[in-house]
Amino acid sequence: MRRKTMAKGLLAGLALLLAACGGGAPPQDLALSGVSPNSPSVVQGGSVTLTLTFTSQNGFQGTVSLSVIKDGQEPSWLTLSPTSANLNVPKGGQVQETLQVGVAPDAPIGAHSLKLKATYGSKTAERDLTLTVNPPPSFALSLNPSSLAVQQGGQAQTTLTLTPQNGFTGTVSLSLVPGQDGVPQGLSLSPQSVQVTGSSPVTQPLTISASSSTPTGTYRIKVRGTAGSLTKEADLTVTVSAPSGGGGGGGGSSGSAGGVQVSLQGGTFTQGPTAQNVSPPPGFQAPYGAIAFTAQVPQGGTLTVTLTFPSPIPPGAVLKKYLNNAWQDVPGAQLSGSTATYQVQDGGPLDGDGQANGQVVDPVALLTPAPSYTLSLSPTSLTVQQGGQGQVTVSLARQNFTGDLTLSLEGNAPLATSPAPDKIAWSFSPNPATGDQATLTLQVGQSVTAGDYALTVRGQAQGLQDQTATLSLRVQPQPSFDFSLDRSSVVTRRDPNYQGNNRIHLTFTTQNGFQGQVDLSLVDEGGNPVQGLSLSPTSLNVTGNGQGFYVYVLADDTLPLTGAGKGYAVRLRASSGSIVREQPLTVDVWTGVGVADLNFARVAYGNGIFVVAGADGYTGYSRVYVYNPQDDSFNKTFEDNTLCGWPRDVAYDPDHQTWVVVGYLSGLIMVSADNAQTWQIVYGARNPDYPSCSAQYGDGMPLHRVRYVNDRLWAWSEAWNSQRLYFSQDGGYNWNFVPLPIPQGYVNLQIKGLTFGQGKYVAVGVLFDSGSRAYPMLATSTDGSNWNVTPFTTPQTPWGAGTPSDVLYVPDWDTFVMVGGLGLLGTSPDGMNWDFRNFYNPYDYNQDVGHLTGLAYGNGAVVAGSWSGPKVLVSTDDQNWRIVDTNCGASAMSVAFGGGIFAHTSAGAPCTSP
Repeated sequence: MRRKTMAKGLLAGLALLLAACGGGAPPQDLALSGVSPNSPSVVQGGSVTLTLTFTSQNGFQGTVSLSVIKDGQEPSWLTLSPTSANLNVPKGGQVQETLQVGVAPDAPIGAHSLKLKATYGSKTAERDLTLTVNPPPSFALSLNPSSLAVQQGGQAQTTLTLTPQNGFTGTVSLSLVPGQDGVPQGLSLSPQSVQVTGSSPVTQPLTISASSSTPTGTYRIKVRGTAGSLTKEADLTVTVSAPSGGGGGGGGSSGSAGGVQVSLQGGTFTQGPTAQNVSPPPGFQAPYGAIAFTAQVPQGGTLTVTLTFPSPIPPGAVLKKYLNNAWQDVPGAQLSGSTATYQVQDGGPLDGDGQANGQVVDPVALLTPAPSYTLSLSPTSLTVQQGGQGQVTVSLARQNFTGDLTLSLEGNAPLATSPAPDKIAWSFSPNPATGDQATLTLQVGQSVTAGDYALTVRGQAQGLQDQTATLSLRVQPQPSFDFSLDRSSVVTRRDPNYQGNNRIHLTFTTQNGFQGQVDLSLVDEGGNPVQGLSLSPTSLNVTGNGQGFYVYVLADDTLPLTGAGKGYAVRLRASSGSIVREQPLTVDVWTGVGVADLNFARVAYGNGIFVVAGADGYTGYSRVYVYNPQDDSFNKTFEDNTLCGWPRDVAYDPDHQTWVVVGYLSGLIMVSADNAQTWQIVYGARNPDYPSCSAQYGDGMPLHRVRYVNDRLWAWSEAWNSQRLYFSQDGGYNWNFVPLPIPQGYVNLQIKGLTFGQGKYVAVGVLFDSGSRAYPMLATSTDGSNWNVTPFTTPQTPWGAGTPSDVLYVPDWDTFVMVGGLGLLGTSPDGMNWDFRNFYNPYDYNQDVGHLTGLAYGNGAVVAGSWSGPKVLVSTDDQNWRIVDTNCGASAMSVAFGGGIFAHTSAGAPCTSP
């Protein structure tokens, strides 16, 4: 049922009928009205719990399927639990359901625009959702130095740097674990844990201890950090040597120190060899320290020294001597594989004591290039649109450096590490970088200012100088569009399949190369879907600038009554992704009901029904029809072609609960006491004993209009010499009349309309002079018996001056409204003083309402009908009026309001809004 305004008896009967039939319930509906939280965050491999709120206007009971869509398909990295739910939503109420959303460990990092859908039957309720996937908390380890020399029974120190990532905090356990070599017995580290409490890197000195029984040699092992399931490692090379003098010296020609084997030709050790700590020159490091020894040689002789290192000598390494607190080249030194060979002459420049005394003092070191790296970018210039993202490859050229490298981004841009509409979010993967490459991802927010930005990629490693590389970023405006409508209002009917004059034209203006699907919908001022209104099609494929499309505006029986007569003020929304554009649109809904064989008819409302009375001028039949908005039924309740009058108007008397039809020719009065189902001929029945109606009734009592005004029924004729106002105070069975005086200078008058307001009656009509010229007439009375009749003037138009045809007092406006020929519209605050305007232009159909003949008020709107065509003039504020072509029938000469809807007659059956 669409409308519920029947009398108590009819409501009771209808309730029994519904109980018996079990029908008429409104269809189930469901809306996904809320998701909490609306912008959740989750780490890779984790899950988040959402609370879904479902609401229903008419009630819902059934199973819904739950799904999440991204870019038109379900993401493979996302799971839901559960995937369906059984709902029981009370009418006008709500229920909440819990949904677990899980993401895979390799889920893409960043903000994802998702659409959460709840599908039931062929319908879907949906809600937008932004899910941000963050990398899991982690950390990185680095050591400086990464090579140590320790004697049996001794200790050495290195510095551990632990860099937390993605919010990591907690205790990290430390241990020595095998690398390329196993961990020798007796080698240990201290401390065995480190605490992380904030976001800054933590530095911790580590002591590596060797027992007296730890085997000598070089061990390539690792320092491992463990926190829960997280495990990170850093390389460490430890060279264990015998205590000073161990492994050589004492007259021998071979020995070892710091893991380096030393052999002599041409002399023997008198001291050493031993490993010494030295400060390498800039740009170099001494992985094995300095090897110091004293050898005995023939006086002035030459000593050949061979050094064998535990690892191959890296490119760029050199052999230097440390003499007098300065580093000196070793001329003629030969480096190959893991061996370095050089010569020292007793007393020569490389002899530590500088004397040819048969003793060579020889502190020497293998210097390798210090750890370093450089950064390079590909590409070095990047263009990203607003709302988009781009990637840059960061290449790391390492030299003697295998540690972790922390990457960051800086520059003259609104940078952030988390996505935001006005920020450029950046992330490196991996970070810290452990290999030779990393990927920089930039996600540009939709509202970031377009333009050029100079950015700097910075690399940071413990103990090394920062390195940078420059990136030029250009942010381009997001592809976008606007659209326009060819009209600000459209008229449709309650038929979801109707395609006629309910078509509007959309023209798209694209910017920055926009192309793609645009979704269409009708929403209210709050952005909510409008019940009962829809579009066809609901999506368009826009491929170029200036492209146009036709779209139909549709309505169905679920339409609320809020737009009756005045139209539905909605917004046509066009959206594509984050782009949303809207244009205002007024949708008027007028629908024909039933079929009636009438070419002159008027309509009135009362007691829950509309009654249409009129005549078929071609066959002479008089007919009455009843339209019941409760069940959309339209039935004929009277038909006769033997009367002495044709029905011209109908009214309802609420005091006596009677319907009254009046007519002209000899005259006609019919009364119904059973809500227009049967009719009694009070006046105008044909008596066959008379040869004609004129012989039976003489001049008769021709009536054209009837209206219930103030406290009684009033009727009058629009024919010549018709200054009588008839009235009935018993429901239309008995009538009296009062004459209206004719002012001096005039010979006749016609009454056209009557209303009551502000304690007085106001009537409008026409005065005639002796030359049959017509002049607008105004009549007022405080008691309905004594009348003051005066002429007045209306505006001149190129087609003459319009005369009044109806008048109505609007209590909500406390204003009188008058309409008439040539589109005449008048308004008055007191019924005496009037302001006029005309809506008549036969050269412009859209600006022409024709001749106005009827008025009705309801739902906050005045609707005036036209007998020139199916048009009405509508206003909700007495100031702004608009012409609506109802596209319903041939005219709209009579208008009525009741039960929340308007109806106007046409040449056939009535039309209703909505």
